[in-house]
Amino acid sequence: MHWPARPSDDELIAALARHAGGESARATGVRTERLPGGFVSEIVERLDITFTSGDGPPRAAAYVRKPCLEREVRAMAFLPGVAGADAAPELVASWAEDKAGGAAGFVSPFYPGGELHFGDPIPEAVVTTLARIHVASEAAAIDWTWRFDAAKVDRLRDNALQALSTTERFLQRFADPAAWRARLAHTSASPALRQAAETLPRTLTHGDMHPGNLLRRADGSAVIIDWGNVCLAPAMLDLANIVAIGSPLWDAYAWAYRAAGGAFDEAIARRGFWWARAMTAVMYIPWAAANSDRVTDLVEQAEAATAELTALM
Repeated sequence: MHWPARPSDDELIAALARHAGGESARATGVRTERLPGGFVSEIVERLDITFTSGDGPPRAAAYVRKPCLEREVRAMAFLPGVAGADAAPELVASWAEDKAGGAAGFVSPFYPGGELHFGDPIPEAVVTTLARIHVASEAAAIDWTWRFDAAKVDRLRDNALQALSTTERFLQRFADPAAWRARLAHTSASPALRQAAETLPRTLTHGDMHPGNLLRRADGSAVIIDWGNVCLAPAMLDLANIVAIGSPLWDAYAWAYRAAGGAFDEAIARRGFWWARAMTAVMYIPWAAANSDRVTDLVEQAEAATAELTALM
């Protein structure tokens, strides 16, 4: 179901009842609950719909409605066409106005279960799904999302340095914040980061891959959520926070990449991995400065990863 503009609540609820119960289904009620937002969208809602179908008893179905940028709708529409992408989310309904800045949004099923945390085992289906998406998008003409290039590296560096200069929580909680800022400035100025961003092959990536954007459903299966930062970037941007080089999951990714018809190049993948480790550290520093004590860990991660990348370039 796709609309040229956001449907009315009545129109959407009626369509979702039919999705859950068939063409004869009729909605009898709906309960709306606000959910935590993601990196791009702050407003996400759970819709609990009750409906009847024919003479059957009342039944229930749960969905998630999310206003978003059009690129996320386009990504959600692309994913179901990727063979073997078992951890991709389902797109139930969407809308996007055909004009610059138009409103967009989508509905997907509500997946019972819980999000993963750093340190939790990553389900193998996550990395094999990402591999298949990466290969499938290499052959697609994708022009509907942004590209991770040298200019993006500069913007992320500037945002991180600004955060280390102005975020009160960081300035108050860490000894010698100026020294940490100087270390980040030195590391993030490395030409290797810009060179890699421009020369490594790009593919469609989730763009904000970490355990918090992975759900383990009640049946144990995994689903990758929150595609709001989807972009064209080196593939390892999706692995740097969830996989270690040489681990079984690294091997599973390489196997799935080749099985999907891609030419997995170990040397390119390793350069991409260390580039992505550095860039994700820089990307998350503004959030960490305001919300956690991991800022110094991220600066050190950026330093170590940049050194590894430089040695491989």
